[in-house]
Amino acid sequence: MSMTKRMMESGGGGARRDGDEERMAAIASFFERTRPYHHAFLKSMQRRKASSIYAMLFPYMKPSQSTFAKHRKEAGSMSAYLTHYFFGNVKSVLERLGLPPAEVDDVWSKATCNYVLNLHEASRFTPSDAEIERTSSIQPKARSFRHHSRALPSIMHDKAIHEFFTGIYRKNEVFYKANPDALFRADLLDYEDYLQSPFWFLIRNVVLFRDGFKCRVCAAKASAVHHISYEPGVLYGMNLEPLVSICDPCHELIEFDENGVKITDLDVKRQRYETLARKAGSSQSGNRRDP
Repeated sequence: MSMTKRMMESGGGGARRDGDEERMAAIASFFERTRPYHHAFLKSMQRRKASSIYAMLFPYMKPSQSTFAKHRKEAGSMSAYLTHYFFGNVKSVLERLGLPPAEVDDVWSKATCNYVLNLHEASRFTPSDAEIERTSSIQPKARSFRHHSRALPSIMHDKAIHEFFTGIYRKNEVFYKANPDALFRADLLDYEDYLQSPFWFLIRNVVLFRDGFKCRVCAAKASAVHHISYEPGVLYGMNLEPLVSICDPCHELIEFDENGVKITDLDVKRQRYETLARKAGSSQSGNRRDP
């Protein structure tokens, strides 16, 4: 039975207003277009405990545990709650499934829905446990680059960086000397493409290695590299000083304001980083003075 037909038959028999029918049909269409990703997301969460799902869905700005439990109860089941979450966070779910950025953007653009799905309605669009069980998991695609045949991990440690760096850097240098038009222009840069490029792969790992894989703010394990500047020399890797290793929680504090809105002003982000680093430095100095 199609998602649209199942949704219409589960409406309780009452006559719907035209606007509500249009909304529910649009939501059903959204789930039809995203079916494999929706089902794969549910399958990836199927055997996890509620506490594990809570931690994965809300790594930074967490609702209370009681609110999380209340919303699951309102949805009717964990699968229905996850369906509701998928509808409202489809892009981040696609990224979590390991899809490459181009596919994420393509699916997201085609699946855009301008309506709201209420928690108590989510069960209408939730597949059965048997359907979820039959779903094929989406395997993350290995990151590989145009001029190098090996699939590469996101982070390379210690000796691996030195073994790998020289060979691929020389290949890139030869290629770009022979093809100067292929060099990106900072003013026309597609930043998402840049983040998938050999340039950034190498620069990122060198910076992480330089900083000992520790966050420059809090000294926790670093999982990202933050740009303090986007000058061409920094993007090309000629100047690594404005690049700092950072953990996800500190990165969130720099990139998003107190309301969870992405900050685009570079000066504001730079000030937030400097403030965090200064506070962390003062705290560490105070701890060292303690007997």
